[in-house]
Amino acid sequence: MAGFRQYWQNAQNQYNNYGSPKFNLGDRIKSFFTSDSMLPKIILVNIIVWLIALAVDVFSFLFNIASPNAAISNHFIYYLSLPSNIGELLRRPWTLVTYMFVHHNFSHIFYNMLVLYLGGTIFNRYFSNRQFLTTYIIGGLFGAIFFIGGYNFFPAFIEESRYAVAIGASASVMAILLASAMKAPNLEISLFLIGKVKFKWIAIFLLVIDFFSLTGGNAGGHLAHIGGALWGVIYGGLDKANFHVGDMVNRLIQKEKQRKKENHFKQEAKKRAKAEQKAKKEKQDKIDEILKKISKSGYSSLTKEEKELFFSNSNR
Repeated sequence: MAGFRQYWQNAQNQYNNYGSPKFNLGDRIKSFFTSDSMLPKIILVNIIVWLIALAVDVFSFLFNIASPNAAISNHFIYYLSLPSNIGELLRRPWTLVTYMFVHHNFSHIFYNMLVLYLGGTIFNRYFSNRQFLTTYIIGGLFGAIFFIGGYNFFPAFIEESRYAVAIGASASVMAILLASAMKAPNLEISLFLIGKVKFKWIAIFLLVIDFFSLTGGNAGGHLAHIGGALWGVIYGGLDKANFHVGDMVNRLIQKEKQRKKENHFKQEAKKRAKAEQKAKKEKQDKIDEILKKISKSGYSSLTKEEKELFFSNSNR
């Protein structure tokens, strides 16, 4: 009986602790989205874009507005989605970046943001905010390159390349995951019904699944995943080799700023020298005019200003 009472007391204590402010879900969510980390900011941008797309979808339905692309009914998503057609891409170049923040439905954004949160939490243990944003954006660009390149190179996708589009953060998420796996390959992750698995095996499994899924209905998405994963491997590998891409980019930016600063000083020096030369020439022209006037009409014909200029030049 005493053992049961002790068990019941422990259960009550756990319940009370769970219900205490320490475990308040609202506070935790607020704390997450107001933190300095880049992870919640990226997730928030994705959510906001998805909500805007939902609102546009409602208005398009109410006013019976058809989308320019039969494959995508939402105008907003269409103009932000990445086309595989090169001509269409040239007309909408911004989609190289915007597509990685756009999602089709709730399950699409929920899965991507969940995996981004899990992978991003691990990523943030080893990398900075700037590195997170760099990996997310460049990973998405690698995904775009693989999507466009694959649909315009492989004969199996040539027909679809006229109208196929890509949306979603999956390529960026894969970049975050693979970069983290390269940095901490032996980190053990607890999986439901499986147990602890090393991070590297999870990353390899996801990559293999994407490769063998290329024959399925979402080949473009899987091509983008592979592209994003490739950048994650490159970025994580370079970081392990102490070759930091972000630092290299910063050095290039600082070097360019210094070059522009030096060019600015040179241009200013040239302008001053040119202005001084021009002023000197104008003064000499005036002196020459004064000398001609003296030769022709005598010194008394000079004005007060001309006399002062003549004497100031004579005393130098």
